[in-house]
Amino acid sequence: KRLRILNLNDNSLTGHLPDEWDEDNLIEDFEVADNDFEGPLPHTLASARFLKDIHLSRNQLTGSLPTSYNNLGSLEELYLDGNQFTGELPQAASIYDGLQELSIHSNNFEGRFPTENFENTLRVKTLELHGNPLLTGVITDNICARRDPSLSYTRLLSLTAICDMIDCGCCDCYDFDGDLILIALPTRSPVQEVQTPTNLDEAGEIIPQPTASPVTWSPISVGERKQSGITEQIEREVLQRGALFFVMDDTDPRLKALHWILYSDKLQLGTQDANLNQRYVLAVMAFSLESVEWF
Repeated sequence: KRLRILNLNDNSLTGHLPDEWDEDNLIEDFEVADNDFEGPLPHTLASARFLKDIHLSRNQLTGSLPTSYNNLGSLEELYLDGNQFTGELPQAASIYDGLQELSIHSNNFEGRFPTENFENTLRVKTLELHGNPLLTGVITDNICARRDPSLSYTRLLSLTAICDMIDCGCCDCYDFDGDLILIALPTRSPVQEVQTPTNLDEAGEIIPQPTASPVTWSPISVGERKQSGITEQIEREVLQRGALFFVMDDTDPRLKALHWILYSDKLQLGTQDANLNQRYVLAVMAFSLESVEWF
């Protein structure tokens, strides 16, 4: 019950997933992707109230999403792609409240995709919906605007669909056979280009200049990277006791700073870097003060 991270990815495991979870379990990260598990999703997994990440990609799982999962309000990542799931997605549920990554492609989900749950959140980075021939819906202009490459921590990095079924003007489009037929090329908002001065030392080496402000710097492209451990480390070592990112408002400087560290910071620090926590604290200060310079 004290286990927080279970990672059994890519082990050729078989059988059914365990269905003996309760609210005393401290599990936060449940990953069993790339195995040969079969059968339905475990209903009792929804009782694990600290659960943040579920990665079940590329197994042989079947059935529909249990209604008990509707209350997984702490969930940040849900990967169900590459299975044989069926049924409709919940239309309004707290399962969407904190989601940052949702991948359900290559299944048999049907009915309407609940777009309205993603209209007013800036957290979602991944929406992968293709490979569900009976899934319908509309991706609105408001969501498409978040594919702008000039955005940083609020950018929607991956958005896919069968565009013959889901009306979407900014998706990477797939056909019914699962083949990619169109890659969206989102328009970048005009960004004033700033030349960063550099100096040379006596040996002719470049002397690094101060880091660009996290408030003002927007990268041309943002590559998604593995986040494992960064969020948890900052929650554990920097935030006040009991503070959690998933309950923070999108405008909270602490959450903005986390997203900048994860998605936009040029240094791309990880948990092995001694100055990760210090850099996060400086980013929080910059977002709090709406700083235009950060030294």
